Amino acid sequence: MIRLGNLDITDLERHLGIKFTENDREYMENTRQENVSIQLKPESWHFFDIPKSIHFGSIKALNTFRKMLSNYELKGSLEATFDLDETSEKPQAHYKLYNENGYPRFLFVKTKYTPIDAYTQFSYMQLVKENKRTLVYKAVGTKGFEESYLGITDFIMHKTLVPNEDEFHYQEIKLDKNIFEKPFRKNIVYAGYRKFGTLVDKKELEIISIWNGELHKDYIEREPESQFLEQIENYKKHLKLIKKPKEGR
Repeated sequence: MIRLGNLDITDLERHLGIKFTENDREYMENTRQENVSIQLKPESWHFFDIPKSIHFGSIKALNTFRKMLSNYELKGSLEATFDLDETSEKPQAHYKLYNENGYPRFLFVKTKYTPIDAYTQFSYMQLVKENKRTLVYKAVGTKGFEESYLGITDFIMHKTLVPNEDEFHYQEIKLDKNIFEKPFRKNIVYAGYRKFGTLVDKKELEIISIWNGELHKDYIEREPESQFLEQIENYKKHLKLIKKPKEGR
């Protein structure tokens, strides 16, 4: 999205039909960032002209602004967007992503139900057991990141879904540690039919990758079956490359 312009506080007042108090104006002056060629500081904001919108460096800054505006009778509306503060407003700040031995605690799962070319679904798995040569992961539920960690209770069209830690479901998978030391591209650690312990469901394809706190939105998409199958074949080739030779050979 391309946005242009560098409007000031007077422009903002005119657009909203208000006049800031002395204290509020001072706060807005101290936090305004003119240069948007670099990322906004978490406490900063910038008012664009085309299209008319105000952008904040963090959720906290946006919420401070909204609380401030609640003291005024607004005569205009304004689109507001925001970045997430790396230190406190991203999943990495709220989840322990690796265990004490350096193995990922969560996996991101994409599933494709093939008989009816269904929409792609995604879910998460959590590490439940570390063996000598394998890791066992179990499916967990999801929850909205914005509401759970950022305090946003407004309606969100496509909220971000993150693992609901320790809310275990029935699906479980055991993976060799070897694949975590040399994962396939995009951190894929499994690609194949969906597994339920020792059972295999040949109606569902699954791509499982290491979750490092990436943000995944809850929206409908349909990835072609051919794309899944191509990744599965390439994953099998990758396994052959990293497979350790047997002893004595």
